[in-house]
Amino acid sequence: VFFSPVASEHVPDDAYAIWLPGGYPELYAQQLSESTSWDSLHFHAETGTPILAECGGAMLLGKSLVDVNGADWPMAGIFPYISVMQDRLIALGHREDGSGVKGHEFHCSKREQDESLPPAFDVAQGDKGIRYNNVRASYVHWYFSGAQSQASIWFKRGF
Repeated sequence: VFFSPVASEHVPDDAYAIWLPGGYPELYAQQLSESTSWDSLHFHAETGTPILAECGGAMLLGKSLVDVNGADWPMAGIFPYISVMQDRLIALGHREDGSGVKGHEFHCSKREQDESLPPAFDVAQGDKGIRYNNVRASYVHWYFSGAQSQASIWFKRGF
């Protein structure tokens, strides 16, 4: 089921998994800061629904997004980090999780967070992300075409 936080659409209560793919939330920061979608994401985060948030999707789950002009836009607040836009590329490269799922990292923002927060993924290089319950957020865009069985495990049984 498609939903748009920009349009304040809610995730259905009976969703069995949620994927928040990468994108450019900084382009819609004002609309996202006013979104009413966050209550439905909080419901799913608290009830154990598997949620995978990649790059721009992960930026949505933090406390706020700071744009290149320094404006601080409130986001969902599921995680206690702030995403801060930079004027240049911060990370680029291929990544691989300990389970064998591969992906890539490409972003122009950094996450300001408490480093004691638990990592989301077992990657040797790059962003390990952050986790809470069955929610995983990182800057990595995962490739599931070569790892369908692991994707099924992630979304059917949870992380």
